[in-house]
Amino acid sequence: MVNNFIRTQVHIDVARDMEYTNGILPSKLAVDGLHLDIEGKNKIAAAVNANWARITELAQQSSIE
Repeated sequence: MVNNFIRTQVHIDVARDMEYTNGILPSKLAVDGLHLDIEGKNKIAAAVNANWARITELAQQSSIE
């Protein structure tokens, strides 16, 4: 339920802290330029964690309505 909610939230910007050119991530985030390595996954986790209270509150409200 929470993952589905997160996917609908365009304002949880997981790409903001990832610098890339022409849609290709740097090797420090993704060895193949596409699939995130641990540093990239940590950036996603940080973005979600920073919004966690709001995510769970809104998700609960959505399930009530």
